[in-house]
Amino acid sequence: MNYPEESRTNRESSRQSGDSSFIIETLVDTYRMSLLIVTGIVALGTAALLGALLVVCVGPSHLSAPLREPEVFKRRLYNVAPFLVVLVLVLGINKGLHDVSQDISWVVGQNVTGVLYGIEGEFLIALQNAFPEQAAFYFSFIYVFGYVALLVFPMIAYLFSDSLHNLKVTLIAYAANYGIGVLMYTLFIAYGPRNVMDGLLSQPMYEVYPEVMFLTSAVNTNTNVFPSLHTSLSVTAMILALMSHREFPRWTPFALLLGTSVVISTMYLGIHWLTDVVVGVALGALAVYIGEYVVNRADRSGLLNDLDDDQLSFTVSD
Repeated sequence: MNYPEESRTNRESSRQSGDSSFIIETLVDTYRMSLLIVTGIVALGTAALLGALLVVCVGPSHLSAPLREPEVFKRRLYNVAPFLVVLVLVLGINKGLHDVSQDISWVVGQNVTGVLYGIEGEFLIALQNAFPEQAAFYFSFIYVFGYVALLVFPMIAYLFSDSLHNLKVTLIAYAANYGIGVLMYTLFIAYGPRNVMDGLLSQPMYEVYPEVMFLTSAVNTNTNVFPSLHTSLSVTAMILALMSHREFPRWTPFALLLGTSVVISTMYLGIHWLTDVVVGVALGALAVYIGEYVVNRADRSGLLNDLDDDQLSFTVSD
């Protein structure tokens, strides 16, 4: 037999449990909606910046070539498809094995956070103090919008190059960056400066754009900072911009400005150590070398290049 007091207690317990579930579901829905809104804003902002860069650095004549010669454009896409598949596979594997690699990292990985802090001390605090407070707006914008535009621009612009060589190198180099980066994240555990020097090192991006936290928390992990993939991929894009300077001379200064700003922003915003950046620079250069090697080997083998240059060339009007 249930006594009145016991029944009332059970009802109150059930009600509290239901209220807790409702609150949790509401918070999850709010997070998802906020993430969706922030992602949309970032996508629109990046698209606007990317569109302006393409018009200025590539030109309307080149960009309109697929409309005039759709068959040539299809052949170009077919020619670079295997290299794009490699990048997509690496990104897919990286995403699919993210949780697994994190678990493995805690078993076999070496925690180097203390080593990094011991080497650098409070260097990043001095770096932040070297810039005026207004710099937070610039570096936050660069980290969120400029970085994506820097990486996406080559994949679009080089599709309109006389030769598709640089586009193929770009795709393989990006894949190498991510592949080696994930391996190093598994082998080395490192917390970022903002986690280690909490209270001493400010977090300008979250103070200026707190909504960005929804996006960064969805794609980043606190222990994945060594090396800086923002740095390595930016260095890769800058090297490729120098390699393609003759064909896209206007892009080179933009790439160098954006890339250098991204590298500095990773430290100024308290996300990466200087050591992460130094290793990231080396990784970015290595990735370009790997890209060149793989593409040259593929071209010499002839297995992935069964079309003549004339079949892949646009007729660009002045």
